[in-house]
Amino acid sequence: MLGPAPWRPYNEKRSHYNWHWYWDTGNGDTGNTGPHQLDLARWGMQKNEYPVAVYSTGGIFGFTQDEGKTPGTMVYGGVETYGRDKTTQETPNTQTAAYTYADGKIIELETRGRYTNQEGSVGQEVGNVFYGTEGWLEISGTNWKAFRQRERKAFAGSKDSEREHGKPLGDFLEAVRSGKDETMHCSILEGHLSTSLCHLANISYRLGRSLKFNGAQEKFVDDREADAMLTRVYRKPFVVPEVI
Repeated sequence: MLGPAPWRPYNEKRSHYNWHWYWDTGNGDTGNTGPHQLDLARWGMQKNEYPVAVYSTGGIFGFTQDEGKTPGTMVYGGVETYGRDKTTQETPNTQTAAYTYADGKIIELETRGRYTNQEGSVGQEVGNVFYGTEGWLEISGTNWKAFRQRERKAFAGSKDSEREHGKPLGDFLEAVRSGKDETMHCSILEGHLSTSLCHLANISYRLGRSLKFNGAQEKFVDDREADAMLTRVYRKPFVVPEVI
């Protein structure tokens, strides 16, 4: 199902998990795993607002671009094997985004689709690191540790009782059944803000420049070219009206 995306004949390389790697249907790994980690980053930074500026850069590295069929072996997530295989992928497999907030604080997102070093004290591949005036704190999954300045031994960390996973799907269904906002453990606005950061990064990446954003209006500052990318041309009948 293409939904609002432009119609095209079925292509295995653009379906299943691979739809993430094409702009008509996906937002790359920044828009795939990004919202989960940016949600934690905003929570930790107490940023229940939009940034005032964003800049993102990156590219497709390790592959060659080709308009034809993509050869090669598929691995987890439909990602092509490392090497110099031909690829029709459009979204970057390596991307960095920096979000600057009104108070000067910065959230940085890194998407690394190839060989990379690990981060943190025990080598996390996915997670968050917070840098403060007196030290730093890492979060990976349900585990966290805090370190003072350059010390290598954590002075605080998560306990086993804190590592129990919640039940987000069950919470969602309960909220749908009750129809009450107070049933939700988290406002839908939180998801909107975290997801929007990914879109802002991709717009900056595709335009190749830094952008200023007006969160109150949910528009870029004096930038019609960037504003045009906040929505899409919908394919009928999958049309979202301008006024709902």
